[in-house]
Amino acid sequence: MFTASCAVRILRPYERGVVFRLGRLHGDSRGPGPTLIVPGMDRLTRVDLKATVVSAAARNVVTRDRVPVG
Repeated sequence: MFTASCAVRILRPYERGVVFRLGRLHGDSRGPGPTLIVPGMDRLTRVDLKATVVSAAARNVVTRDRVPVG
């Protein structure tokens, strides 16, 4: 029973999973929902698809018509 619980991974709707079997890519990416893996042979890597906000420093820009923006 313990082995069966280790073989199921659940991916959230904003995640995708990539399965590596013995260090090599195995199949396509896995979508949201339950995913079966072989314990000890497979490794599931989760990829987050949520957008991240990065703050950037403000810069002064001059347009073609020589109007400063920023």
